[in-house]
Amino acid sequence: MAARGQPSAAPAAAAPGRAVWPVVRQHVEDAAHLRQVRRVLVRAPHVALHRLARHDERIAAHVDGMVVNAAAARRLVLEALASPSPGGAFAAATLALLTDDDALLADLRALAATLPQVFDGLASALGWVGPARLRGTVRDLLASGMPALQRLGITACALHRVDPGPALLAAAHSDDAPLRAAALRCAGVLGRSDLLPMATASLHCASGVDAPEARDVTLGAALAACRFGQGALALTALERLSHVEGWPGLQALSLALSSAPAAAAAELARAWGAAARGEPSALAARRAIQSVALLGQVEHLPWLIGQMADPALARLAGEAFSWITGIDLAASDLETPTQPPQTGSAEPADCDGTTAVDLALAEDDSLPWPDAARIARWWGGNRERFATGAAARFMGHAPHDAHALRRTLHSGGQRQRHHAAWLLGLQQPGTPLFAVCAPAPRQRALLARLSG
Repeated sequence: MAARGQPSAAPAAAAPGRAVWPVVRQHVEDAAHLRQVRRVLVRAPHVALHRLARHDERIAAHVDGMVVNAAAARRLVLEALASPSPGGAFAAATLALLTDDDALLADLRALAATLPQVFDGLASALGWVGPARLRGTVRDLLASGMPALQRLGITACALHRVDPGPALLAAAHSDDAPLRAAALRCAGVLGRSDLLPMATASLHCASGVDAPEARDVTLGAALAACRFGQGALALTALERLSHVEGWPGLQALSLALSSAPAAAAAELARAWGAAARGEPSALAARRAIQSVALLGQVEHLPWLIGQMADPALARLAGEAFSWITGIDLAASDLETPTQPPQTGSAEPADCDGTTAVDLALAEDDSLPWPDAARIARWWGGNRERFATGAAARFMGHAPHDAHALRRTLHSGGQRQRHHAAWLLGLQQPGTPLFAVCAPAPRQRALLARLSG
């Protein structure tokens, strides 16, 4: 049998009449659902590689179940595509790729050209399936002449850390903003420094952050520029992007603070701190804490402990404390067993009734609730070992310590692993970034090579 999460050959398909329909339906539905869950797990602070591997084993088992019952599964995925979702498109695409079902794959490509949810599911399937089964498929996507399909091909190459060759340069010159954004991001991920002029040109032309397509181009260009030592050039755009809620804003802040000149990075962190002390803002308070963590500012650890008194910020402050010191709050008995009462928010409600604070708390759901008193005692007994050596710390070590960064790739949570991969990539700008979102078996093979 193929390795879990990396099926390289399709199991023999069962005859349609022999399929147990409720079982096959369960395989299709669970593959779709687990793919959606995985989208959260790969950016979750509490998910280490071993936990991601268990999740990937479940996906692989359901995918195998679909392939073994390919005829029945095909009928079910086609039914699901009547109301397309990213998970349903993932299930259909993995089935098509692993059974060489060109007709089903053609249908998915046609839908992906106009439906973002199908595009996302097909992209996930291209990242999930082993590269040996994708060569012709990705080549055809890159040569399709259709920007949406070319973007799928570029995305697949980025996910597998495979250079698309001249197609990447052509995509970076495209008038299609999503394709150009994917190409610039791919250049940064792969270490294609020849695309730096395109990245810097895009940054010079960067406008506002309101339009998602323009924002994606700017973020892709900034990632490439930072990867190749031009963090100062990207700083203005990244500072603007850091005001965006969610993952894009956090990534912009991370790129800025890790890649800009030290004085400029410190000034950006101070600006967020001043904003947090000024008019109350959930985003400013969170960005101030995240800035301290990203810069590894040991001197602000007592301030972080103070932030743990606020239920809206406690878990984020606890994560920042762990991020700097490397201490696992749960494993070290530094979490509180009872959840503090939640306070109301004065923030205006969004159209769906949620507030900015509600959304922030949802992002922190998986984090432990820190026990500020016990953490203060721990800090009192351990501060001396942080008083010498590197001024900045990430997971208890200097941010440029390659050995410690590789150890974080082995054992850290996904948010920490993303940052460790980026910091390692800054040390070797001409090499691909470590793929912390790849299927777990692929990651373990890469880690074995890094350790060898």
